[in-house]
Amino acid sequence: MVLGCAHPLGPPALTDLIGLDTVRAIAESLYAEFREPRYAPPPLLSRMVEAGLLGRKPGGGFHTYDGQPQDAAAAPAGPHG
Repeated sequence: MVLGCAHPLGPPALTDLIGLDTVRAIAESLYAEFREPRYAPPPLLSRMVEAGLLGRKPGGGFHTYDGQPQDAAAAPAGPHG
């Protein structure tokens, strides 16, 4: 998504930034309201939250973070920039 669509963050990095527990809570709320299977929290997301992988702030989720600031400008440029 970052390179192919020129998005600033891909879905896993965005989920880490928001917080895996927050994303799961949003999915649970949407699923409870609409009962649409597409809104059900993904099993992987639930397993990660239960394992304590909550995203960027506590140090890890889909990616690991060492406490150093992430410099988006240092990321390799994609075909669109």
